[in-house]
Amino acid sequence: MVEFKANFREVNLLKGHRLGIGTYGAVFKAKCDSLIICAAKVLHPTLFNPAMQHQIAAERSHVAPIRKFEQECEFLSTIRHPNVVQYLGLTEDPDTGLPVLLMELMDENLTHFLHQGELACDTDQQPEIPFRVQINICHDIALALSFLHSNKIIHRDLSSNNVLLIGNVKAKLTDFGMATYALTQLTFTRSPGADVYMPPEAVWNDFPTYTEKIDCFS
Repeated sequence: MVEFKANFREVNLLKGHRLGIGTYGAVFKAKCDSLIICAAKVLHPTLFNPAMQHQIAAERSHVAPIRKFEQECEFLSTIRHPNVVQYLGLTEDPDTGLPVLLMELMDENLTHFLHQGELACDTDQQPEIPFRVQINICHDIALALSFLHSNKIIHRDLSSNNVLLIGNVKAKLTDFGMATYALTQLTFTRSPGADVYMPPEAVWNDFPTYTEKIDCFS
């Protein structure tokens, strides 16, 4: 299991301020040293039940949830880029004793941002998302991918859920649980990310071969 390392004397998880929830865990606000507000990814305790781990692994054979968490911590702790969410460290959930991933706090994900834009258009409250904002978001994503691919890292799970925004000013990539190093074209697991974002070669074959272009398609 990952080692607890955080450059803070005290970390308080604010579980009354949940930012989101997923299959493997939830994200809450956290206060570090009574000054810094950040995001904290907390795993569901049931994932550490051996029987539950076996069931999940059988359904999602490409990666067990615990390994996915460890992998995300590993990648985030070793990369630094203005368009990749900033890793702050690891701490322990005092309620469960499980590891917690600390990251910089962002405003929302791209899915929510686009959805709010669609609702506004439907109700004529404001114009659609300005073209310059669309370009800026796409440019930020491209910069992050260029950095990752130049370092032989494939994200493999790029979607609007995994693009976080600070207002509509800056976009950053997150969720590196499916990321991998690829020095050459290799055989990987089928459809590592959400099917709707995956290219044909990652979906149609049980043991597909693909490169960093999988991220460009997404």
